[in-house]
Amino acid sequence: GGTINLYNNDEWVDLNGELHIYGGNFNVYGGNGSDSFWPYNANGSIEMSAGTLDFKNAGIYVYPSGSYTFAENITGGTIRTARGFRSYRNDFQPAGSTLEFYGPTDGNFYTAAGSFVNHVVVNKTAADQSVSGSASLVRDRESSTVTEAPLATSIAMNGNVDINGNVTIQAGTLSANSYTMTVEGNWNNLVGSAGFTEGTGTVEFDGAAAADIITPETFYNLNLNKSYPNFDGLEVLQDVAITNDLHLIDGTLELNDPADLYIGGNLTIDLNSGLNANDSYSTPPYGPEIRIVGNWTNANTTHNTLVGFDPGVSSVFFIGSADQFLTTGALNEQFYYLVINKPAGKFRPNDNLTCTDNILIASGSWEDNIAGLTHKVYGNFTVNA
Repeated sequence: GGTINLYNNDEWVDLNGELHIYGGNFNVYGGNGSDSFWPYNANGSIEMSAGTLDFKNAGIYVYPSGSYTFAENITGGTIRTARGFRSYRNDFQPAGSTLEFYGPTDGNFYTAAGSFVNHVVVNKTAADQSVSGSASLVRDRESSTVTEAPLATSIAMNGNVDINGNVTIQAGTLSANSYTMTVEGNWNNLVGSAGFTEGTGTVEFDGAAAADIITPETFYNLNLNKSYPNFDGLEVLQDVAITNDLHLIDGTLELNDPADLYIGGNLTIDLNSGLNANDSYSTPPYGPEIRIVGNWTNANTTHNTLVGFDPGVSSVFFIGSADQFLTTGALNEQFYYLVINKPAGKFRPNDNLTCTDNILIASGSWEDNIAGLTHKVYGNFTVNA
């Protein structure tokens, strides 16, 4: 336990030496508007197993110094920053810990290829005021520029980010811009739609362990690339909207009551990956609803709870305004309830399909893209278009 308060309000707060934290609170004040460089003008190292390291006025820049060495042995604890975190070294690879962004000042977030962080908490509020006047400035030592610090409680990715743990958004905004965020753990956005700005970025869930999307969320591109071998590799517990593409590269995405899925672009299910929609829901229509605007491509030759599309009692709606193509590696792509509800364009299967309940053409048209296909329907076939 215990607390150390380190003040250097008019100068830098770089890591130019050894820092060992096994518990308690280590608070760092100052920085003169600049990030804390790890290191800057001497060899640096950090060992941390518990406790809190808190930069009250500065961000953190894991600096690729050509002159000085840097080493880390971070296995636990919490690193807090009132600004951003950028790792430009490929050897920053902590085995544990939480990185927390807080305070009103905006910051950037980036991890170079090969480097990563563990759990990430975005907890930025305007009420969390900084204690030093330097917090209102951004001083870039590399370009020798000084600007006013934006105070929009935002963390913006300025490059790709690798997170080997959970993402929790408690306050403020996390912006993906056009970059890729790789996440190994759970996604929990407690702010709502304002908490995550998807931009044109990609969120990819990877790793060998299962993960959950706990709260409703909107992504631009969503990828699943998990080596986890069971049906619940990525469980979706609330509605998820993907404004562009959903790509299942490896692992299984499982829809759980009451989650529905919207795909504003294409769905691609690679060989040996799966979309599992077989859960029964407690309220009508008693299964998940999947709405897709783009093409449906499934490379699997069969389906079960692990691979391919397992429809259960789900409903699939093709709703795009352009032609939508369905392609499968199986003899038949199987659905339960299938709805064609297109304001324009055609539904264009390249392969046979089977529907174990009803087919409804509410609007638009169905025209096979390949001659000689055979489709099976075990319920009603209704054309209202």
